[in-house]
Amino acid sequence: MLITLSSLRKLMLMILYLLCSVQLYAKSEKLSTLPLPTMEMVNIDPTPCDERCLNVLLEQEMFFSFLARFQQNIKNNRLLSAFSALMERHGFGLAYANRNSDAQVKIALILPKKSIGSYSLSSINTVLAYLTSQKNSFYFEVFDIADENLQAFSSTLGTIENRGFGGAILIATTKAIPFIPQLTPKIPFFVASIHKEQILTHNTLSSKIIFGGISYHEQIKALKRFSEYSAPTVLFNDESATGFRIARDIKKEGFTIALEQNFNSKNIAQFGKDIQKKSHFLRGSNIFLNTPVNNSALILSQLAYNRITPRVILTTQLGFSHALFSLTQPISRFSLYISSITGGDMKNIKEYAALLDVDLQYDWIHYATAIGTEYIYHQLFNDEKKWFKENVELNQVRYDTKIYRARENFFEVIH
Repeated sequence: MLITLSSLRKLMLMILYLLCSVQLYAKSEKLSTLPLPTMEMVNIDPTPCDERCLNVLLEQEMFFSFLARFQQNIKNNRLLSAFSALMERHGFGLAYANRNSDAQVKIALILPKKSIGSYSLSSINTVLAYLTSQKNSFYFEVFDIADENLQAFSSTLGTIENRGFGGAILIATTKAIPFIPQLTPKIPFFVASIHKEQILTHNTLSSKIIFGGISYHEQIKALKRFSEYSAPTVLFNDESATGFRIARDIKKEGFTIALEQNFNSKNIAQFGKDIQKKSHFLRGSNIFLNTPVNNSALILSQLAYNRITPRVILTTQLGFSHALFSLTQPISRFSLYISSITGGDMKNIKEYAALLDVDLQYDWIHYATAIGTEYIYHQLFNDEKKWFKENVELNQVRYDTKIYRARENFFEVIH
């Protein structure tokens, strides 16, 4: 899958044929054998549209006209990235380019689309958002891997290296963890979704492999300073790999667990009915919300509704979401402390991210992917200005963990 230049000069006229007929019988249906619906694009406007014209169409959200009138000679990175994103979003396929591109920057993105779902498109847009914020021409290609195993990673990485890419970014699930230390890339290889602490052995780790994942353990240590040391801790967990990882790190940090409960999509609804039975544990305690924002909001609301006041409520990156303000009342968030590596000032890249619907403010994987793109970019152009302050030490991006309080309608940094 390629994302860059295109030679399309057609005005899009979507012609959707509903060619299925149905023959109804007493208790059965029979579909027609006519062809499935198709879409066609027909060029009916030969009038040239320069960069100024395309910018107007984009600003007015005339997306089909923008796509149709896009010219082969367009070099503006912002317009190129918008074209590619819109082609994908509206189901018309992607913009294809010459593989022998003479672009100054060539970056590859490796991801298992089937496993990470919607993160596929948003991760693509994150890389594009960063590249379009820079002045140098770029070439960007996405490599979809069906399986997360050593053979798939090695083969894909070999193809990328042989074709002269300057670096590769990997977004993968925890299935990839055992295989990453076995890779020996010749180019910078940025693993955006995994932290180095998740890798069991570091002895033979290639210096070319950089991890961009976050350490929940570091976030828990930062939160511990705001807990009441003499108070018991109530731990509410999400039944996911991330949830179990965070629960393990909370216990390693020495919290005295008086009550622990795991939640899933089915039993979370029961919490409100059982809360009074647990009230003697909850009052005056440190409550650790190791749950997604929707479940955390439900728990917070039930605590406030039942007038149960804990000493403090703590949550990691899982709870750092603007949705919290629409899901809870201010009184529910009064004792809440949240740790996060995101949320800082990103005014330089913000407009590019907004154009491609990329959330760098709250989504840490998007944030890490953008840092990975910048890391590779600066291996080629080390004199260019950096948008991000994070540094890389011993194969790992070092993040500044911040502690937030949720005010009326915004998050305030307190530490």
